[in-house]
Amino acid sequence: SIAVVLGGAIGLAAVGLAHWRLMRRDARPGGVALTAVALLLVTVLTDKVFSPQYLLWLVAVLVVACLLDPDTWRPYVPWALLVCALTAVAFPWFYRDVLGAGWVGLLALTARDVVLLGMAAAVGRQLAQRIRAIDEPAASGASQ
Repeated sequence: SIAVVLGGAIGLAAVGLAHWRLMRRDARPGGVALTAVALLLVTVLTDKVFSPQYLLWLVAVLVVACLLDPDTWRPYVPWALLVCALTAVAFPWFYRDVLGAGWVGLLALTARDVVLLGMAAAVGRQLAQRIRAIDEPAASGASQ
């Protein structure tokens, strides 16, 4: 639908702008990992066809982010594992439910999407906080 395409475009533009702002002042690997995870979550959430294989991208990028900044990214590992487990319940085991014949697969799919949205919101909040923290010293230095 047009809402999904528009949401994806707005989300990708927002992450791109955030990445540009972050990299102007702090081009360390932690910032790159932050925008990479945010970009991936926006892509996964707004793609018209959510293939379960997309979660391999999420896990791979999250592993690299954990290597770069374990304290920041370790809390997200259980979220990603839960998303993968809920996807496995919905697709191989209860795919008929997803197609409309039952409720278990549909419930697992809905829970997966809610967890992904929560993860995206948390990463977005973290990205905004990082940008604010970088912009504050620049603003206070300009006023002096």
